[in-house]
Amino acid sequence: MNIVELTVAPELAALTGENRWVLVDFYADWCGPCKSMAPAFEEIATRYSEVFSAAKLNVDKLPGVASTYGVRGIPTFILFHHGLAVDEISGTQTVANMEKWLKAAIGGDLN
Repeated sequence: MNIVELTVAPELAALTGENRWVLVDFYADWCGPCKSMAPAFEEIATRYSEVFSAAKLNVDKLPGVASTYGVRGIPTFILFHHGLAVDEISGTQTVANMEKWLKAAIGGDLN
């Protein structure tokens, strides 16, 4: 598993500007649902590492970035492609729900 922890705003721009799908978990350390969602996010990131890169962004450390993308609740997951936010989902999700959402957002198979 290779999940990048974003610590400064330019890291997000650099990562999402790649010619690759990037899934970003917007979270906070104090957030119970974020903590309960972490294992599912890690499973998705590991299972589909060939399809997309994965990153975590602490909204308390980078509130301006969260605001830029309209993150109002956490956890929020935003899928980026070519530097653009393509789709998002918020709240606690099952792995199956995340997979269904990702397939729809990517417009195809995750394999």
